[in-house]
Amino acid sequence: MNYYKSTLRSYRACKIAGLPRNKKLIFFIFLLFGFSSFLFASSLDDIEKDVQCLLNYGNRPISFGIDKYINSQGNFQDFGVSTFAAINGKGFFCLLNDDGKIILTRNGFFRWNENGFLVNSEGYRILNKKSNLKEKDYKFITIEDFEKINKKSKKTTSLADQYKNDIEASPYLIAVPLDNPEIIDNEYLICDEIQSQPAKIIYGAREYNSTQLSELYDLCCRTFDECNGEEFADQKKRIVAKFEVVISYFLNNLYAEEKYKNELEMMLYSLKERI
Repeated sequence: MNYYKSTLRSYRACKIAGLPRNKKLIFFIFLLFGFSSFLFASSLDDIEKDVQCLLNYGNRPISFGIDKYINSQGNFQDFGVSTFAAINGKGFFCLLNDDGKIILTRNGFFRWNENGFLVNSEGYRILNKKSNLKEKDYKFITIEDFEKINKKSKKTTSLADQYKNDIEASPYLIAVPLDNPEIIDNEYLICDEIQSQPAKIIYGAREYNSTQLSELYDLCCRTFDECNGEEFADQKKRIVAKFEVVISYFLNNLYAEEKYKNELEMMLYSLKERI
């Protein structure tokens, strides 16, 4: 809608500039339709990022708004990979990017780098809770921190004690954004001020959230219907392939009612028909 308003303003600007009527009309039509493929391609790009977001770590496609990104909580899928982690509760993992800025994410797909530091897929190091944020004295999680986890945890049958043990043993710095958070690179939050937050860590798991799947499906359908040219077919196929992986997970790993499984299969069929 904003695009069409801007084209109307451009048309009026032509009128003010005194262009001949026939040239004004041609110019207006060019503005209105000439870049439509670029607009739709941009929309498909956004959809693909959202599906990839769901595929990567299963939580909160960002186009649904920053409030949902910050406040929603996902279910957990056990991967059995020791470096993977999921946050049970509020907060974000703190990473230091290549520009020396702290960025926040819920994506706990971590690995060890060649120097023994825990990093994400882009090589950003994960901050240890011993870091002093105010002094910018940053410490990072190492293999040695993981070796200490089992030593610090005491066997107990009390849920309260288990939770306490987890927070005390966990080396992760978990933080919540306090002031004007922004989303960058479709995954990370940056914020002028953050505050450390105790949270239980689920080791070896990822956070997975199905609550926005139907919203993402509706968004895909609308965008696919708008982008109905042959030039969009390859990108649609790529998006559907990613969407199929997400749906396959729900079909194969969740104890869902048969009716819900049928709905998931129909989603996939409907998207394939729109290519």
